[in-house]
Amino acid sequence: MKVRGGLLAGAVLGLLSVSAPGSGRAAATKEGAEMAPEAHFTIVSDAASPSLEEIDAYLDRTWTRFRDLFAVEPAPVRVVLTVAESEAATRSQTDQRSEAADAHVIAWMLPRGEGLDGQSLSDLSHEIAHMYFLDVMGNPGGLHQEHAWLHEAVACYHEADPFRNNRRQWMRDHLEDRVPLAQLFEMQNPVKVNPLVELTARLHGQLAKGEITVTELNQQISAYASSHASELVNAGVRNMTYYSQSLSVFEFLLEREGEAFIRTMAQKLRDGETMESIVRGTGHYAEGIDSLENAWLEWSRARS
Repeated sequence: MKVRGGLLAGAVLGLLSVSAPGSGRAAATKEGAEMAPEAHFTIVSDAASPSLEEIDAYLDRTWTRFRDLFAVEPAPVRVVLTVAESEAATRSQTDQRSEAADAHVIAWMLPRGEGLDGQSLSDLSHEIAHMYFLDVMGNPGGLHQEHAWLHEAVACYHEADPFRNNRRQWMRDHLEDRVPLAQLFEMQNPVKVNPLVELTARLHGQLAKGEITVTELNQQISAYASSHASELVNAGVRNMTYYSQSLSVFEFLLEREGEAFIRTMAQKLRDGETMESIVRGTGHYAEGIDSLENAWLEWSRARS
């Protein structure tokens, strides 16, 4: 999950729609058709632009980046895109991954007229990377995952360059607001420890049962956001720092220790080893996480 716009974390349902014909690695299908086994993506979209082929090529870079980083073949994903009439309709869009048995389905909204360089497709890549990484780490279900910082770091690493660069700049500007690494490695994602997210999850449960309408859901979310605006803005700053710092620490480790270390770190964390043990095991950080934090800070400040 990520924060769109850096402030609010809500959710908007994606509506299924019918696609046009397509070609390439993605299987362009009508709703309900089976995913082609060889395809990285099945794309269902009502957007005239970007085209199915353009979206396929964009998302395939996410697939390739993840494969190269973790040396695995990510599972195929069915992507259902619908056009939103306004940017506001997508601003609070967060994790839309399916809760059904097939977890490799995602519904997503694109603002009308937004192209390949917009934030929505970058955010979609972020969420697809979450799917891939859950396959690597194991998916216990529920709102929270262990090692939340790494889940978000990997997802942010798969965003488009301009948005990743924005996170890097944010971290440079907010380095003094950082979370101590010993805390970062253990804490839950603060976006998910948020009354607005809890409200959104509860309302979506009611919506799924037919107890409320989409309009009522949006009205309740908007009312809460309006009455807690200052609180949400302050939380948004903290959340942006959490995401940016997670990415920064990940990129530091990737640059200094390499892809093989990242793969081994993920495997060891999945198997129950602690970051303290993993960090000491490199032989590069004599005081464990404290030494890692000092090295990361030096690296970060050199890039300011």
